Amino acid sequence: LATRFALPLLAVLPRRPTAAEGGGYRELTRAPLRQVTIWICVAYFCYMFSFYFIQSWATSLVTKAGLSDAEGVTTSALMNLAGLFGGTLAGYLATRMSLSRLLRALMLMVAGLIAIFGWLPAELWIIYLASLALGFVMWGASATVYSAYALSYPPRLRASGIGMVVTAGRAGWIFGPYVAG
Repeated sequence: LATRFALPLLAVLPRRPTAAEGGGYRELTRAPLRQVTIWICVAYFCYMFSFYFIQSWATSLVTKAGLSDAEGVTTSALMNLAGLFGGTLAGYLATRMSLSRLLRALMLMVAGLIAIFGWLPAELWIIYLASLALGFVMWGASATVYSAYALSYPPRLRASGIGMVVTAGRAGWIFGPYVAG
């Protein structure tokens, strides 16, 4: 793999840092990474809170607006179907443009679409179109977010950093649908 990626070959594996040198979760909560870790954890918590809120409650929101149960289920299915394409396109675009600009644009679109979703008229074609758009950008953002988080930490702390961020996100995953309920 090293040759394939034009990297130098290693004669031996790098040594592990000792406890005195820091590393792991302790180093993520000290300067200079403390602020990055806090912001990323808060951002991912909020993203997952919103993501799972809309994923869990879209069907109910649509049926409360006066559409049938079948149309509500179709709404959720369309979100996930569009997500296949959104995630694929976002992955492709992430190799062609600035990851931070792509992710920022996707997150703003997610926020805007979630904000207007509950205000949409109970017109089936509008709800379906909004569901497709929302699923496309939600899953697109989801496909790119881990790459951005990985690039926020040095390689030796990447696994610990992403682990901490994902844990914060899982809290949002739990509380988003719960708070909505």
